[in-house]
Formats: sequence, C-alpha cells, structure tokens
Amino acid sequence: MRSFILLLATFIAVHGLNAQSKVKPRDLDGTWRMVIDVDQERILAEMEEDGDDGVWDHLIAKSVSGFVEGIIDLIEIEFRFLDNHKVEIVTDVAMDDDREVDYTTWEIDKHGALFIGDNDQIQINDDDDHIWLRKGDRLILYDPDGRELEELPVYLERID
Repeated sequence: MRSFILLLATFIAVHGLNAQSKVKPRDLDGTWRMVIDVDQERILAEMEEDGDDGVWDHLIAKSVSGFVEGIIDLIEIEFRFLDNHKVEIVTDVAMDDDREVDYTTWEIDKHGALFIGDNDQIQINDDDDHIWLRKGDRLILYDPDGRELEELPVYLERID
C-alpha cells in the first residue's frame, strides 16, 4: 500500500509539472522575451521516426539547425502586453542599430488560451489555431491537434 501511495504521489507531481494553465490578464504583466528552441536531438529523433536516418540526412539536419540557431541568437524579440488588448513587439537585431516596434492585438478566450494577432509586419501564428498557455512561469505556444495539445519549441519568458 505504501508503494502505491508513493507511486500515486510521484504521478501527480510529474503530471502537475507538465500541465498547462489558463492565462489570466495579470499573468501578462511585464516584458517577455521570445525564445525559439532549436533542439538538434529532437529534430534527429523526428527524422528517424519518419525513416530519414541516413548519414547525409543527419549531417544536413545538424548543419541547418546550427545555422538557424546562430541566426536566432542574433535576433531579440520582446513583448509588452498593454491594457487595451494591444501588444507591443520590439525586434532588435544584433548587427543592426535599429529597434523595430510594431503593435498587434491579444485576446484570452473563455478557456484561458491566449491568442496573439497577426498584422502586415508580424506573423506569430501560421494559422489561427495556435494558442499560448501558461506552463510554470512561461507562455508556451501550442498547436491543438484534435484533442491533444502539441507543445511547439517556441515560448515567452518574462524578463522583468
């Protein structure tokens, strides 16, 4: 019985750490930095699942993901959620002295999912299905795939 209780407590703790939470307007206070996680190991694992496990495939995947990661490191994107359902997005490229400031909209639906709108200069979502949910102290981008939520390698972390 004691081992069952320990197993149940472990399951609840692990499940709680991985659970998504509703986003509330007060959760959006402060400045947030966008992080795009280029995980070479995840990319290679997905390639193996798809049957692309040749040596050349691995070399190309490592080269491309390393190149993309280098470019991503040069770009900083910050979000400030304003009270009037506007979000200020500041883009700063390390090799350029100009900071670009754009505005779009945000909305939280009745289920607590955050939607960030697109405009001519900003495309956060490639379709209207992507949602942001809170996971710990981050806002994680999810793609609802039927009844499952697929966590995407993009998140916002609060910097102040």
